[in-house]
Amino acid sequence: NWYTGCRSVELARLKIENIDWDECSIDVESAKLDVREHSGLKRRDVYFPEAFRQQFQRWCERERHAFSSAVDRGSGCVLVTTQSGEMPGTQINRVVKRAAENAGVQRPLRPADPGPNDEVKEWFVTTHRIRRSAISHWVNDCDDLDLNQIRRIAGHARIEQTIDYVEDDDEK
Repeated sequence: NWYTGCRSVELARLKIENIDWDECSIDVESAKLDVREHSGLKRRDVYFPEAFRQQFQRWCERERHAFSSAVDRGSGCVLVTTQSGEMPGTQINRVVKRAAENAGVQRPLRPADPGPNDEVKEWFVTTHRIRRSAISHWVNDCDDLDLNQIRRIAGHARIEQTIDYVEDDDEK
């Protein structure tokens, strides 16, 4: 989630056959854009660090099919469940929230101080907040990327969408 900045539904659609191991990139189908309006952005490449390649490749080629009885070796969705060849975006978000909870970093944002009967509407760690953080990191810390490149990697149709995602970095 952090490396690619993908939406949860895009993470659910990641396919092993769309990974370029040499370039450390994944061809992603956009979850939001209409192909008639944004044909150049309907499919885009997202990237992951070379340092992550070995662990990621090991999951895809050796561990994934042992984890799930519903998958074939070397093809299909990257993220799977024990009983299904794909993991829905909603479940990916639940896994991310639970991992944050287990790490002791999860907290409610809205309502800020929930009572026993209040439903928490927004959490501190979600796939979407991680996406926003990744985009902010690219803008604030990655001098090799210009704003238009970041817009394309994020799968945004307009530069204003990308800018809306960026958290201010007072030092920069």
